[in-house]
Amino acid sequence: MIAGAINGLTSVACLGGILAFATFPVWYYVTGRVARGQPRPALVKQWLASIVLLLVGTALSPSFQVYWLNTWGDPTVSTFLTKRSLLESVRQPFYSLDELAWGQNSASVDVVPSTLLCPRYSLRRYPLLTIERRLYPMNPLASSRDRSGGKPPAELVASTLARCEADSQAMIAAGLTKEAALAQGNLDLFFERALIERGNDMSPVMLEDADIPAEILAKVEAFLGEDPERIFWHTSYNLSGEDPVKRADKSDAPGTPDVVRRLRTIAFAAAYGRQDVVEVLKERSQ
Repeated sequence: MIAGAINGLTSVACLGGILAFATFPVWYYVTGRVARGQPRPALVKQWLASIVLLLVGTALSPSFQVYWLNTWGDPTVSTFLTKRSLLESVRQPFYSLDELAWGQNSASVDVVPSTLLCPRYSLRRYPLLTIERRLYPMNPLASSRDRSGGKPPAELVASTLARCEADSQAMIAAGLTKEAALAQGNLDLFFERALIERGNDMSPVMLEDADIPAEILAKVEAFLGEDPERIFWHTSYNLSGEDPVKRADKSDAPGTPDVVRRLRTIAFAAAYGRQDVVEVLKERSQ
C-alpha cells in the first residue's frame, strides 16, 4: 500500500498557486473570446498553454515537500519529494549523499552479525527536485519478532540480511558516503558529508578501524590517549552494558555480542582541530 501526503499549509498553498497559474489565464482568455463571439481555441492549444504555464509556475514557486510512505515494502522505505526553488537549483544543481548504519542492535544480537552494514538514507538533488529515501531494512525482523514473540523465521532472517548486505555494498560502491571519503583520506569531503547527514555527534563512523587510513587513525588514537575522559565523548559502542573489546577477540556470528568501540565523527574533527565542525555537531546533538 502506498500512502501519500502533502506537508503543511505552505505546500498546499504552493500547489494551489501553481494550478491556478496554469489554468486561470487559459480560462480567462477562452471565456473572453466566447463572450466576444469569437471561436473557442482548439482544446489541444488550451492544454499546451496550460502545460507551459504549469512548468513555468513550478519553476518559479518556492520550495515545498510531498512524501510517499511505502508501508508494505521490504525494507520499509519513506520517500520524500521536495520541490526546490529556482534559486536553490542555480546555487547547487546536483548533489548526492548516502548514509549507512550498523545492522545490529541490542534487540537483534541473536540474528544479526555485528559486522553487517545496512543502507539508512539516500539524498539526490536535481534542478527543481530533491528526492530523499529513508530506509529501514531491519523492520521486517522487528515486526516478525513483535508478532511471534520469538526469533523471526530463518527464511526471513536470511532474505533480510542478504538484501541489507547487497544494498549496503551497492551504496559503498557508489562512493557517496562520508565513510568512502574517510577511507580515501579525504577529510574535507568527510566533514562536508558528515555535516549534511541526518545524524549528530553521537553517530559512529561506519568503518572498522582497519579500514581507516593508518595516519588518520593514529592521530585520532593519540588525541584520545591524551585524556581518558575523551573516550566517553568521542567514541560509542554497538551494544551497551558490556566492556568493549577488539574486533579480533569476538566472533562475527549472530548470537555473540561484539561490543566494539566505534569512533564518532566528532573524534576526527576534534583530533584535526576542526572546531567549526565540532561546534555544529555538538549543537545538532542537543
